[in-house]
Amino acid sequence: MKHWITLLITGLICWVSNGKVLANLSVSFPSDTLYLCQGEPFMLNATINGGVGPYTFLWNTGDTTQSLAILTAGGESVYILSVTDILGTTVTDSILVMGMPECVWPGDANGDGVADNTDVLILGLTYGAQGMVRPDAHTNFIGQGAPAWTQAFASGLNYVHSDTDGDGVVDANDFFAIGKNYFNPVQSPGGSPVVTEGIPIYVVFPQGNFEPGDIVTGAIMLGTEAQPADSVYGIAFSLAYDGAIVDSGSVIVSYDSSWLGNLHVDLEAIDKDFYLDGQVDVGITRTNHLAVAGYGRIADITIMIDDITGKKEGLEDIGIQIERISLVDKAGVSIPVSNVSSHSVISLANDRQIDKSSIFKVFPNPVHTLMYVETDLPFWEKSTLRMRDIQGKVWHQSEINSATKFKLDISTLPAGMYLVELEHAAGREVQKVILR
Repeated sequence: MKHWITLLITGLICWVSNGKVLANLSVSFPSDTLYLCQGEPFMLNATINGGVGPYTFLWNTGDTTQSLAILTAGGESVYILSVTDILGTTVTDSILVMGMPECVWPGDANGDGVADNTDVLILGLTYGAQGMVRPDAHTNFIGQGAPAWTQAFASGLNYVHSDTDGDGVVDANDFFAIGKNYFNPVQSPGGSPVVTEGIPIYVVFPQGNFEPGDIVTGAIMLGTEAQPADSVYGIAFSLAYDGAIVDSGSVIVSYDSSWLGNLHVDLEAIDKDFYLDGQVDVGITRTNHLAVAGYGRIADITIMIDDITGKKEGLEDIGIQIERISLVDKAGVSIPVSNVSSHSVISLANDRQIDKSSIFKVFPNPVHTLMYVETDLPFWEKSTLRMRDIQGKVWHQSEINSATKFKLDISTLPAGMYLVELEHAAGREVQKVILR
């Protein structure tokens, strides 16, 4: 009798056993069509719901496993999976796999396997190019199948790799994926040899005495009056700095005064500070396919002198070295460049006494979105909180109650270094915070 009842309800919408309602057997894939990199291995996984296990599986390839390992071929391939439960119910589903000729890793525009500042140069060379939209595009660092564009470099590198967001056009938005997926090379200071022949690149800091906590802005210079640069389109390099002189995490690179062009008009740039390793990577490129000639400042670098007590006084090499330089023309051809003048000497004083027992603290630091301020002032005392950038512009000002923790959303502010100032009855204190 029990066997007869089981057979009777096999075709019903649900099956009742031990007081539980079991849904109909079903099999499904995440999507109807999957776009994969041609020649890349992939595992097709199906989701099984309902029915009564154990199940048996049969693919149109003859395989009998739930997951199917495939090596993606070019063009279209259809994979069909049939699933049968212990009651004899069978269901099927299929998926269309498209083997695409190009494999895009968002941020790796030059095809060297990583996303870094040298990819900026390729984006500059391909800027404005258009092609087919990448199916199911995203900017995670995963190989994504893409149709080839009609444009390619002589090396065979297809322009589709520059379209990091997959929207079918190379534009300013494609620089985002480089920063998102940036590879940390963990280079060692002095990792590049000094080159003596070529267009000079060097850093110049202002003369004067600098004390712990001082903010100093220098100029990154390319070319001289006697040796100007010609036919320049883009440049990528690393700045290695000495953590004994430069406060870790305080380095900011800006491009407002660059003779290479105007930022977001005919120029794009990115920089990435690996402050635990004392290295900042910089990539700058023109975007209008017109090279420029000249000499002088191509960027500014702002640092804070480290406030480690006991720092020696006198003339000190600020410790910034320019390494791993790539200077190219509008065809992507390398231009010889010299980093022989990479050192800047400043005069360090140590007269200022740094008071480590501040009456307020700012955290986290570096900060991404929410900044918190706590004070040790009496609960009845009101104080004024200001947040300025290093140029002195006030981005926030408010009256706070010293008895509470103050929360500030700074997610809309530009990334960089800010000075947080607390003005109270007994005086004024300033702390720095890095917004990333």
